[in-house]
Amino acid sequence: MLAGRRHPAINLARHELSGTVVVTARELALDGVEIRDALHGLLPGGADIGRLDALTRLTEGWPVALRLCAAALPRRAARSAAALAEITLASAAVRAYLDREVLGVLPPGLARDFARICRTSPGRWLHDDGTGALDELDAGYGLVRRRADGRYGCVPLLREHMRRRGAASAPAPVPGPGYGAGAGYGPVAAAPGIPGTADGPPPALHLRCFRRFEATVGDQELDWRSTRPRVRALARLLAVHAGQPVHRERLMAALWPDSPEGTAARGLQVALSALRTFLEPGAERGRTRLLVRSGEAYMIALPPGGTCDVQRFDAAVAAGLRAAARGTAGAEQAADSLGHAVRLYTGELLPEDGPAEWVVPLREHYRSQAVRAAHTLAEVELARGRPAAAAAAAGHALSVDPFQDAVWRLLVAAHLQAGDAAAAHQATLRHARVIAELEAPPLRGLDAG
Repeated sequence: MLAGRRHPAINLARHELSGTVVVTARELALDGVEIRDALHGLLPGGADIGRLDALTRLTEGWPVALRLCAAALPRRAARSAAALAEITLASAAVRAYLDREVLGVLPPGLARDFARICRTSPGRWLHDDGTGALDELDAGYGLVRRRADGRYGCVPLLREHMRRRGAASAPAPVPGPGYGAGAGYGPVAAAPGIPGTADGPPPALHLRCFRRFEATVGDQELDWRSTRPRVRALARLLAVHAGQPVHRERLMAALWPDSPEGTAARGLQVALSALRTFLEPGAERGRTRLLVRSGEAYMIALPPGGTCDVQRFDAAVAAGLRAAARGTAGAEQAADSLGHAVRLYTGELLPEDGPAEWVVPLREHYRSQAVRAAHTLAEVELARGRPAAAAAAAGHALSVDPFQDAVWRLLVAAHLQAGDAAAAHQATLRHARVIAELEAPPLRGLDAG
């Protein structure tokens, strides 16, 4: 597991044993002596210095590449890196392995960018084309390495293979274990995310975060079952802040709170790539319009016609409270806006995330805002001489938080104004029971801890 190029599905940082460290492909690269020892008895014709030097330059010590070269080379192979690459990549087994096990795990958009960069960068070094693909390939997959001078290096054998694959129209490899859809740079099949975003304006995206998370395009709800839990959590975190950039450090702290910074950074890049591919499977990297990068921050952008219930709730509460502050002159507008806010708050924020530290303060904030909106609406309706509407609004506030004495008194007043003494009496009794529950001593056996 430690020698693999893919990151394990389990959280090693959280489940590691004492003294255990996570070793990536970078730390596993072999030097000249280790290469000689590793290939002893495997390399046809013997491990002479010239051939070892060529293999070191061709593979940069990547163990899997060394083993592939050793298996592919004839007994009398040439001793230059270029000649060794020519012989090694002539092997269908080597090409299939690189396609399936190395490139096949990349999201389609990232794979296309990698191919384009390898094809267009002159000389030995890869040059960033502004898409951020090289950073992601470095942090998330270990396929390139950023040097101290800011340039990126790639294992020459892999780069030569990428160059030979050529344009995006090259035939896709046969799917196998670990193969990612679209990794052959051919036409990418429709993914379960948003369809048809490559041409024309993006379709309207509608996000729902209260009571349960839901994302729809028109009347089509997106099916998240094919995505990993951390990708779904990232989507929910960005959705609740739709239209607002969220800094990468905040995302890492929220979703990888117990992981080392490097592990969290790699995990975030992989999750962002997967979410980007899910939302816009046909979009080129750097041209996505729903998951947008702004410096070191990321956000879900709402296209024209898109909505988010959290945004709408915030706007309705703010408008309603401003109107209510104007008194009688703003009463009608306050009732409309606050009533809209009350209807939007259909349940707690993102229950799927449970007691996650990042969501609890937000959940409490919106719970408090929902109570405030309903309480203010009850006051406005009572002042307008609409006691039934006031009682309904007060009842809604108490269904969210029953420990609001002022709202209980308002509910009793609304029933009395409506001439319903029995309902007022029942409200008084229910309020008394709530107070009694608060003042009751703890159960025996539960007050020691």
